[in-house]
Amino acid sequence: GGCLSSVLFSIYINDVPVGPDVKIALYADDLLIHGNHRVPNIAVRRTQESIDTIINWASRWRLKFNPAKTEAVIFSNKKFYQDYNKLNVAGQDIQWSPSIRYLGVTIDRKLTFNRHADEVTTKARGRRAASLPSTQQQRPYREDKTRDLQDVRAPHHDVRFSRLEDVRRKILREKDGSGAIHRLTDHL
Repeated sequence: GGCLSSVLFSIYINDVPVGPDVKIALYADDLLIHGNHRVPNIAVRRTQESIDTIINWASRWRLKFNPAKTEAVIFSNKKFYQDYNKLNVAGQDIQWSPSIRYLGVTIDRKLTFNRHADEVTTKARGRRAASLPSTQQQRPYREDKTRDLQDVRAPHHDVRFSRLEDVRRKILREKDGSGAIHRLTDHL
């Protein structure tokens, strides 16, 4: 729990082994394994080989994985079939999901971020609804409070975040009282 704990843990797990065409992303105790190949089952096989190597490495360093928290998705624009080989972690098969959640971002198999935009919009509407009773008090409103409502933004996803932008505009009009419309993209 000390200030050096996360640094020491990062050093401890920094030598995680991976196989060919497989990459990893580490953040604290979260591990993302990404296999890449044009043929999905080859990517799955190589990812499984890396998982097995990582599990052997982890047992040597007395670390354990939690298969219950493990998710798997195949990123593809092609029609999705459940008959791809399943990944296996610590003796448990991992079912294929249409999307995964990693570091607070929902990533769907076609990388459209539609589901993430829906979740963030719902969260923004909830925050707006929770703040409505305080509008009568006419307290000053800081615009930067709405910035954390948008977790992920890419220029080509502007259309997907228009619902979030609509909620944001309503919040600003209610809190500001000016009726001015501020575009989120102007502030990023």
